[in-house]
Amino acid sequence: MIEQLKELINSNYVGTIGVVTPFKRQAELITHYLQERHLRLYDELVNNHGFIAATAHKFQGDERDVIIFSPVVSNGAPQGTLNFLNSTPNLFNVAITRARASLIVVGNKSYCQNSNIHFLAHFASYVDSLTVLKGNPDNMTPRLSRVYPELQTPDVVSEWERVLYTALYDEGIKTIPQYAIDKYHLDLALLGNDHKLAIEVGEDVEYNSEASYAMHLRNTRLIELGWIVIRFMPYQVKDKLEWCVNEVRAKMMPLEE
Repeated sequence: MIEQLKELINSNYVGTIGVVTPFKRQAELITHYLQERHLRLYDELVNNHGFIAATAHKFQGDERDVIIFSPVVSNGAPQGTLNFLNSTPNLFNVAITRARASLIVVGNKSYCQNSNIHFLAHFASYVDSLTVLKGNPDNMTPRLSRVYPELQTPDVVSEWERVLYTALYDEGIKTIPQYAIDKYHLDLALLGNDHKLAIEVGEDVEYNSEASYAMHLRNTRLIELGWIVIRFMPYQVKDKLEWCVNEVRAKMMPLEE
C-alpha cells in the first residue's frame, strides 16, 4: 500500500488519491501508519492530493481520481470478517466505483479468486483477464480473442450472447462478457475513453410483469451510472446479425465525435 502511494507521488502525479476498504479498523491503521512512519508522505497526500483512507460507507457519494482498494482478506481471515463481506456486496460496488480514472487493488488475489466471497472471486478472475501495460495504469486492455472466453458461470450465458460477441469481435468491436457493475452483470460491455455501452441479449418480458419491473430498475440504474443500454432479442441476433452489429456501431458513433 505504502509503496503504491510513494510510486504515485514520485511519478509527479497531480490528481486526487484515496484508499477505500470494507473495514473501519483497516482505514484507521493505514492513516495511523502514514502519520507515524511516513509523515512527509502523508502531508503531501493530504495537502496536494485530497487524500483520505475510509470505508465505503464514508466514501459513498465521494470520489477520487485514483482509488486504492484494500479488500483485507487473506489466508487465516476470521470467519466473522468473511461473513461480513459476503453479506455486503453493495459496499464492494461502492468501493470500486469511487475511482474517476484508475483503480488499484492491493490484496491477496489468489485468496480472493478461490474464496467463497462470490463478488471478490469474480472480480479477481476479471482482473486476471486484463493485461496492464507497465508504467501506464490507464492503458488496460482485456485479453480477448474471437473465441468467447471461459467464465466461472457459463450457465448464465446464452448461445446468442456468444454469437453476438464473435460477430462484434470480427468487426473490430471488442466487448467484455459478463461485466460486473453495481449488483448486475452485463451480457456484453463496451468501454471506451468517453463511453460505456451495455449490450443485452434476452427474450422480451410481459409488460407490467415482475420481470418487466426488474428490467426497468436495471436499465434505470445503469443509465444513472452513465451506461447506454441496447437490448436485442435472440431472434434478432439469429436472423439479423449484421443489423445488430450496425446498431451497436451506430450507438458508438455519437460518442466518438
